Amino acid sequence: MARPSSSQGPRPSSSSYHDPRRLPIWAHRDEVLWALETHSTVIVVGDTGCGKSTQLPQFVLQAGYGAPPWVIGVAQPRAL
Repeated sequence: MARPSSSQGPRPSSSSYHDPRRLPIWAHRDEVLWALETHSTVIVVGDTGCGKSTQLPQFVLQAGYGAPPWVIGVAQPRAL
């Protein structure tokens, strides 16, 4: 899976948060959801500001993985 990067263009500004589709992670949405369907654990690495912590849980929830027995967990590298 390609690494979402904010270095592919200008760093997301505060206006990006009004339209999350402008965040770099959105280009990888289908790829992330495919990985969830084919693997029991998925680790996503990307630059600060690419939308990992804010958008990935939304992708997963919208795809129907938020109901039992599924659990959505987001960890920060400093917490691992």
